[in-house]
Amino acid sequence: MFLYNIIRDMPAFDIKNTVLFCFLEAAFLLMIFLVFYCFSGFFLSVHGIIFTLLFMPAVAFQFGVLVFLIFMFFRIAGPRVSFYCGTSVTALINIAAVIDIFVYGQYHFHVNPAMIQLLLGPARSEIFTFPASMYILAAPVIAAVAVYTFFVAFHVNRIKISSVHVTAAVCVFSLIFCAYNIHYAYARYIFIPDVLAQISILPLAYPLSMNSRLKKMGFRPHSGDFEESAVGNFSYPLQPLEFDGTTGSNIVIIVVDALRFDMMKPDIMPHTAAAAARHGFFNFSRHFSGGNSTAAGIFSLFYSLPFSYWSSVSGVSPVLIKTVSDRHYETGIFASARLDSPDFTGNIFSGIKNLRTGSAGTNTIERDLNALDDFFVFLDEFKKRDGNSKTDDSKKHFMSFVFFDGPHAYAVPEKYHRPFMPSPDSMNYMILNQGTDPLPWLNLYKNSVYYTDSLIGRIIERLERDGRFNDTIVIITGDHGQELNETKHNSWGHNSNFSDWQTRVPMLLYVPGLKGNVMDYHTAHYDIVPTLMKRAFGCTTDPYSYSMGRDMIDGYGDKGRPYTIISSYTMKAVREENRISEFSNYGKINHFDENANTSDEGASAQVLKNALKDFGRFYK
Repeated sequence: MFLYNIIRDMPAFDIKNTVLFCFLEAAFLLMIFLVFYCFSGFFLSVHGIIFTLLFMPAVAFQFGVLVFLIFMFFRIAGPRVSFYCGTSVTALINIAAVIDIFVYGQYHFHVNPAMIQLLLGPARSEIFTFPASMYILAAPVIAAVAVYTFFVAFHVNRIKISSVHVTAAVCVFSLIFCAYNIHYAYARYIFIPDVLAQISILPLAYPLSMNSRLKKMGFRPHSGDFEESAVGNFSYPLQPLEFDGTTGSNIVIIVVDALRFDMMKPDIMPHTAAAAARHGFFNFSRHFSGGNSTAAGIFSLFYSLPFSYWSSVSGVSPVLIKTVSDRHYETGIFASARLDSPDFTGNIFSGIKNLRTGSAGTNTIERDLNALDDFFVFLDEFKKRDGNSKTDDSKKHFMSFVFFDGPHAYAVPEKYHRPFMPSPDSMNYMILNQGTDPLPWLNLYKNSVYYTDSLIGRIIERLERDGRFNDTIVIITGDHGQELNETKHNSWGHNSNFSDWQTRVPMLLYVPGLKGNVMDYHTAHYDIVPTLMKRAFGCTTDPYSYSMGRDMIDGYGDKGRPYTIISSYTMKAVREENRISEFSNYGKINHFDENANTSDEGASAQVLKNALKDFGRFYK
């Protein structure tokens, strides 16, 4: 009865009140959009300023129309149901907008289908590792937004407004919305960067473009500085691979999630540094991942192709995995996080039978240890199957991929020694901003790397104890970097820019029979497969036919790679030395230095031309 009385006494909106409520919600979103621009910066050219003044109210009006349609939909069930349900959905929209501000502020991209898929996927608890303090801080913010929305809804009936005013407001905002679309269509046609660049700032902004219609009318719209190669049928490799009869070596690839380049120091990774010195590892000190995210980084490592090929390789094994299979290698894949989110099971590891797709455990520490333990069980079983073979012809080989997740989650066991202090117990992105002192969080990250290094040390020790080390190629690297606002752009984590901090990773390589050294030229994940194909299997085919790389040891002389393609989930860039040219979604190219600062100089025109060919090289 009590609930019935509340619902009975709940105010009901008439059409005028509904429109007014929608305008108030649009005003709320307009304030949120100002925050987005504070993160991105304002565009101070004449066209840029005009478009900004049209863009924000137009998109806010667009959201207001959406809220109005929601209320009208629920009005079918009655005015009070419309009030209750419409206000609830509006509150959810406002909460989503606030969450999007947080995501954009930290990562400089909006909540998108790929991110939602990861969040709702089976590996959500492994990819998104948020401490309890973050939820404690987020809860009152979300509650405040919901309370604000209902407060406005309950009090909007007290505002007296005439139909003339409502009609005038709708007409004014409709004109602004039309002007916004016309201005964008014009800017897209004659190509005004300060207009086109703003589309990525606000969520769900899809303005009108008339290029297709203008083409039909015989006009030729400008398409930007460069155009990518056309996409056709995927063809990989481009020719059959040939080999010189090399019998092969064991392969162990150790990848640490979010391990950036400056962590490869004796005080941070003592076990790895000691093993590198003891065995003569090659240390490629200017090595870059093919991406600033796990999906792009791991994809570039195994396929030696840019992440843009992701949708084309489904069911097609990388040449490395196929060669390992053809040579009847024992294969063990030991990832801490799940391999089906992002779905590496459908591409990289699709050809591996009885694939281990994840690790047991309730947290990152437990899953990392489970991956390590299972790898050791694999070595025990391999040793039994291999027996005591005396000849190279009868000797079995194995390839293993061990993927630790600790630094990505800033994970350190509760009572484990922390040499870097001060250090908080866990990472909390909610309290990070431009003014945050990064030192404690950097120390937490270092402590996590320090712990993960002990796991790498156990792998090296086990290979040594089993007598396997001297016939095993060992790689130690990261899938991408991890920034703690070193660029001073309020960037924390990865997948938000293509700076050194997010893309440059350690790269240690041990090849039996070779004495390594520090190699200070430019290499990338694209070079790992060509190196393994040559050093482990004696592949004599030009790497150009199956990769974007060369043998890291002697494939480039002492000059290194001329350029590297680096991808995020939503963008891609070309890096030549310290010059980075980023391809925007609208065809324009923006230039940055190694610290993500805007620059007047990017990759050379010839490098960009070659890189754009690479995006289509493996399509017929």
